[in-house]
Amino acid sequence: MINRLFFTTIIALLIVACGSDSQPVIEGRIVGAEGSTVYLQRFVNRNAVTTDSVTIATDGKFRIVPTEQLDKNFYRLLLDKERSLVFIADSLSRIYIETDAADFNGKQRIKGQPDSELLFDFYRKVRPIVARENELRKVSRGAEFSSEERSQAMNELVELMKEKRNICLEFVETNATSPAALAALEELNIAQDAEAYKKVLDGLKGSFDHTVYYEMVKEQLIAAQRQEQLKKNPANQARKNALFSEGMDAPDIVMNNPKGKPLKLSELKGKVVLIDFWASWCGPCRRENPNVVRTYNAYKGKGFEIFSVSLDSDAAKWEAAIAQDGLIWDYHVSDLKGWQNAAAKMYGISSIPHTILVDQDGKIAATHLRGPQLEDALKNLLGS
Repeated sequence: MINRLFFTTIIALLIVACGSDSQPVIEGRIVGAEGSTVYLQRFVNRNAVTTDSVTIATDGKFRIVPTEQLDKNFYRLLLDKERSLVFIADSLSRIYIETDAADFNGKQRIKGQPDSELLFDFYRKVRPIVARENELRKVSRGAEFSSEERSQAMNELVELMKEKRNICLEFVETNATSPAALAALEELNIAQDAEAYKKVLDGLKGSFDHTVYYEMVKEQLIAAQRQEQLKKNPANQARKNALFSEGMDAPDIVMNNPKGKPLKLSELKGKVVLIDFWASWCGPCRRENPNVVRTYNAYKGKGFEIFSVSLDSDAAKWEAAIAQDGLIWDYHVSDLKGWQNAAAKMYGISSIPHTILVDQDGKIAATHLRGPQLEDALKNLLGS
């Protein structure tokens, strides 16, 4: 997934502000930060490296004249090594930032090149949606809420995700030549929205393709394209589910849950079970989880269960993702061997997310189901 260091801690992305002077300057005022230190950092091999720092004056003002040449790239302004803003600058940049230490990422006033205002407008539209999504996720997994409330929260969350995607796609369509468009990609699904990624990479070629962030996005697109080619290859498709087609018995899975307790797929015989192969590090999996949760809430009282198999290798990240995404069912298992997961190898899983629907008799009813397809299959099996 795209490194959120660049975007998730910021409200606005500051773009090149070209003044009449050749000397770049980053200056401004931070209310409530008098006497604190503000640092200028550049990204070197994907790591933030401090190049300059200055103590904020008693009136909250600061002024940094970079000691190193600024190529057009991402930079970071860091307050007391805790709060940060990411921006783009070059050798001619003269940027002014005004904000509040108590809300470092929420109260900026920015003066700079028009792309700054462009990105600010993007975040102005997206921030309320993201905030509401976080609220709904809390409701969807909160034990203090009723099943109906959790279900309603998941339904609203799915609709908000659609709205956010449309905003991002529209932003990319009209602003693909601006580095600000890279922020919109952060909220998109690379498998579903590969064309948007291509459009931005093409639009920034020659002006921003020397940057680490551009290379990261390019690498992700290449990886996604390779995965898509694997899926289209008949030999790989056959390998993927060569032993387990519809109508065959689903092999039993015995694996530990996060508490170390062994759970068995066979324990759920008599129910319709969705075997869901996923991982905390899998972006498409995490984006699909709200749909999975919504389906679970709709059918859990009708004989439906989910058996989640994680291809994680870090137990803490696995457990955190379960909590964050509101995966409230009981059957979560992993052997913490990543792609060497025994169940994934047994079933021939070569990409995730991957789902297998098992009927009441333990036989495979369907594979590769998502969204409406899964609901249609459940209606047929459960009679509602």
